Amino acid sequence: MKKVYKILFFLTVFCSFIQRHEKLPVDFSFSFSFGYDKFALSDSTFTRQCNPRDTTIKLILSEEEKQNIFNVMIENKVFELPSKFENAIDCIWTLPSTSDILWVKLDNKSNFICYDYSCLPKKDKDASDRFLRIANMIRNIISNKKEVKNLPRSNIMRF
Repeated sequence: MKKVYKILFFLTVFCSFIQRHEKLPVDFSFSFSFGYDKFALSDSTFTRQCNPRDTTIKLILSEEEKQNIFNVMIENKVFELPSKFENAIDCIWTLPSTSDILWVKLDNKSNFICYDYSCLPKKDKDASDRFLRIANMIRNIISNKKEVKNLPRSNIMRF
């Protein structure tokens, strides 16, 4: 009997170390704009800004990719992130200026987040790092899709 308790105790401890993630909800949705690109999960479209006209393609994420994005959003408390990262006085100025814009919807909650790379925040570094983990995960998944790699680069210049 002691052996059974030891095994149960070990399994309980072991299972507590395994990261548990919620199942991907049906109403989970997001759109993400980065650089000259935008992806919208709601209609599975990817748009690249180009001159004279934008290019839009159908881009389907696998269930695993959607689950990974959802997991990183939950782990990094996406609904607790500020709407805008800006510190005009206390920041590190960079050029060129670009922004990441993330809109997330889940259940009755939504969050719209704008991260401006021209002024990297020094305050609230934790929230900044959490947002960047989410943004980098989405950007890597989208940018590494074959359909996106086959598109011509944007010919728009920003200053």
